[in-house]
Amino acid sequence: MRLGTPFANHSAPAGMFLSKTPMLQDREALVANASVSLLKCLKCDARLDDNQERCVCPRCGAEFPVVNGVPRFSESPTSYWGETSREEARKLLEAARNGPWAEAVRSHFAEETDVALSVLDLQRASWATMLGFDKRSVALDIGSGYGAITHSLSHLVGKVYSVEAIPERIEFTQERLRQEGIRHVHLIQASVTALPLVENSFDLVVTNGIPGGGADSDSGRDLRRAHLTFLRTICGLVKDDGVVVIGIENRFGWDLLHRAIEYLGLLYSSLSQRSLASFMLRHSSRVRRYPELNRKREYRTHISEQGCRMLLAEAGLPYVSSYWAVPSYEQPYSLIPVTMPLWIREHFLDLIDTPGNWPRQWRGRLLRAVASLRCMSRALPEFVLVASKMPGRRTRLQSCVEERLTQLSDRSNGCTGNSQSIEWELHTHSCSPKSIVRLGHPTSGRTLAYIKINVEDANSAAHQAVLESRVSIRASLGTAASRNIRVPQAYGTFSIGNASYWMEAPALGKKLSNLWGKNYQTCFIRVTGLPMQKGLKTISPVFFPL
Repeated sequence: MRLGTPFANHSAPAGMFLSKTPMLQDREALVANASVSLLKCLKCDARLDDNQERCVCPRCGAEFPVVNGVPRFSESPTSYWGETSREEARKLLEAARNGPWAEAVRSHFAEETDVALSVLDLQRASWATMLGFDKRSVALDIGSGYGAITHSLSHLVGKVYSVEAIPERIEFTQERLRQEGIRHVHLIQASVTALPLVENSFDLVVTNGIPGGGADSDSGRDLRRAHLTFLRTICGLVKDDGVVVIGIENRFGWDLLHRAIEYLGLLYSSLSQRSLASFMLRHSSRVRRYPELNRKREYRTHISEQGCRMLLAEAGLPYVSSYWAVPSYEQPYSLIPVTMPLWIREHFLDLIDTPGNWPRQWRGRLLRAVASLRCMSRALPEFVLVASKMPGRRTRLQSCVEERLTQLSDRSNGCTGNSQSIEWELHTHSCSPKSIVRLGHPTSGRTLAYIKINVEDANSAAHQAVLESRVSIRASLGTAASRNIRVPQAYGTFSIGNASYWMEAPALGKKLSNLWGKNYQTCFIRVTGLPMQKGLKTISPVFFPL
């Protein structure tokens, strides 16, 4: 089954999906590196001996300082780039040290809600719950920024290594984790092109958007060679049965027809030849941001989904599952497998039909025409790629899903298809601990089951209340007099770490939300005559018979 990899293989409440651990009152640094054992010397590759003051190579004698509990393997860059200026980043860090870190983010980015959300939202790693990791797993977050993905992964795995080159960011992440009481994260200040980590050590390696950024910071080298060198490095870091998750923008994405301007602020530059795009980068006054380490101001972000797959295969990661990330790989609230064109078209049309999302004139009509093209998957704007060295990866999540799908097949006297080729589609919302996953047959697109995922402590009162609410609502709907509504059959729950999974059979029909939009309460009462009970949204989408 391919759950994440070949499986055998704006303003929502920003603090919703945050740890409820009270802020620690002591001012001592987060000492997460006291037992670090995966650091290596950048000069001779020997494993380092570390203490509270420095990391020392026993072979060549090289020393690397440890400042405030963080090993420092790179000098502070002479030029700085990021979401905000260096001065503003330092103000944010100081505010976080003087009060709740989340409040500091909301206050500092009060007029930049997208930036605030990228720092606060733990659903930036929405895909993690479908990869089958547990407390025995070790994860590596490369280019971790202000720590959102690192924070999210800390709820699901036993140990996280977080690498970031900018000292203000890594120190903010340190303060964030200290206040949340998270002590199994190892923070490292290092360049993405010189990672001081022992090979074959990680079950998961995450690099969100780094394939282009890594090349940006290495302007003296050929772009393709820089990409390939970086991918070979992370291939060496991941275990043979591990996975690599990469977020990329597609240089041929159809969203250029809608917004035209890519992240550097240039018009249609990704569709241009690299030499022309570099000329535009040097002379355009519209450039909003670019890595200042790229002193030659060369355009170095040319990459497509297909091109990235080819590079991954050449780097030693040939088994790749691609997912359309909506609205972006930095906010992967919907992940639709590229191998499921019917699902892609369905979600694409839903986006077009949502008021305010898309232009209603010629561009909207053009996008509808694009939806009917067979090659549409190659023109999707952003992707999350999950790559591995070999097929046949098995996890406890896979075993639990296969068992329940077998029950479904037996009871229906039908065939659910080869479990090794089942695809999944995930949907969630910003700052929410919950996700809904659809499992489907890769050839027919037929829905096989749904999974509701909740990332909370399984023993918490809130989690128990959700489970009780589901049972109560299911019983009420099952006994309702209305024949317009069907209740999917439950297939039980299981937990892996802090993630709980509620699985049930699909129900035929149309989603309630597709019939009446987002006004669930009104349409629910209209159809069933029943009041909307608290917690109904935790039930999988309600369907009407066709």
